[in-house]
Amino acid sequence: MPPLPRPAILLPAVVLALAAWGCQGEADDDDTGDDDTTPTDDDTTPADDDTTPADDDTSDDDTSDDDTSDDDTSDDDTSPPAPEIWLGAFDSTRSGEAAIADGSLFGTLREVLLTGLSQPVGVRGNSVLSEAFVGTVDGLVISLHTAGDVAPQPLEDSELHQLEEFVRSGKPVVLLTDSNATADLDDLNDDLLVSFGITTDFSLSGEQYAFVSAPDAHVLTSDPNRLTTFTQYDPGPFEFLGPATFLAAMQGAPGYAGAVLDPGVWASGAGALVFFADLNTFIDEANALGVPGYALESADLIENVGEYLLANLGS
Repeated sequence: MPPLPRPAILLPAVVLALAAWGCQGEADDDDTGDDDTTPTDDDTTPADDDTTPADDDTSDDDTSDDDTSDDDTSDDDTSPPAPEIWLGAFDSTRSGEAAIADGSLFGTLREVLLTGLSQPVGVRGNSVLSEAFVGTVDGLVISLHTAGDVAPQPLEDSELHQLEEFVRSGKPVVLLTDSNATADLDDLNDDLLVSFGITTDFSLSGEQYAFVSAPDAHVLTSDPNRLTTFTQYDPGPFEFLGPATFLAAMQGAPGYAGAVLDPGVWASGAGALVFFADLNTFIDEANALGVPGYALESADLIENVGEYLLANLGS
């Protein structure tokens, strides 16, 4: 049998070569696996990118902290403003529940003065119109009317002197008269008004309406609110106005419901004087005494009077 051809001897070498090639292929596959790891690294990168939005979410949390500070601001907004302008009035020792400074009948009036004007106005009370007291206020709102168990008292001579000197100094005053079935205030009203040339000698019973015939004739009835009427109850209308200008007349009845002496009219350098013939116009509608009140209805009038006082504070 002839010898086998030489190429048959090369078979193991071919096998070895194929085996080596196969190993190389596996090695290449392993390298490809490393390449597969690269996408895994790429996957890690998006995960890192995902961390960035998480950080952004944290900054949103910071924004919510800012929202909390907004809440703090809203808390501040609910706090009553601190007044720099003060009106003086009799307190409950002198006037009982009808005290403009702290009586239960005038919550709306005080609220409008404090929060409804171009700047907050507070009301400070005292039982006596003394020199020391009037020296602490920028204007006065004076009424001799009382409610509850407190009897009305006339102004003492010293108090009337302080009132007159206060007006002479250029500062504004609001005087509120009244008359009702339980307390005859006619004489007291005259004592309060006589220095300024105004008299009131009679009263009307029940609900009465004040008619503003010329709203644009004075800022008290035109700015910032244009008024045509307001309501009074058992008023003590003004009969004679002297140098004062009437603001409103009683509708269907004699007398005047409101009047004003602008700055300098009563005396050279004198402050403004505003007069209303009834307190009920400024009393709360809902009150513990069941007294007829029209303060909410009269909020525009209160605002007008408040702004007029602010514009005429004097020196």
